[in-house]
Amino acid sequence: MVHFRCCHAYGRLYRNRAQTLYSGCCPRCGARVSARIGPGGTARRMFEAQ
Repeated sequence: MVHFRCCHAYGRLYRNRAQTLYSGCCPRCGARVSARIGPGGTARRMFEAQ
């Protein structure tokens, strides 16, 4: 889950086919965001996009 600060909305990011990054967009304004997938990962389930 991602909190988009631009519109105070929540959304999801989805893995690409190559499984190298997560990407998605704000459900209200369409601002795009992406996050690379790296070794080790994280246990967090919620993130914030600015």
